[in-house]
Amino acid sequence: MGSSTVVVGLPVKLDGSASAATARAVEFVKPFGDDVPVVILTEDERLTSHEAESRSPCASVIGGNGSKARHAAAAAIILQDYLDRRG
Repeated sequence: MGSSTVVVGLPVKLDGSASAATARAVEFVKPFGDDVPVVILTEDERLTSHEAESRSPCASVIGGNGSKARHAAAAAIILQDYLDRRG
């Protein structure tokens, strides 16, 4: 049986440099360290919300369920990008 992996979106600026949100994401995953039996990886999430909005009319709704739909669609894109790179 292989190890499990958790992919966490890593918010960075458009130029790829770190931001305050990047530091918060890194701090979020840091406590897990060796305490959980899974591999925790970060994945660049630049422009995933924008891509989610362009793919799904539900994700472009502001507020209400649209915000949840946008976040869910962006999370799916982040995971798919990770899986695509793995081949």
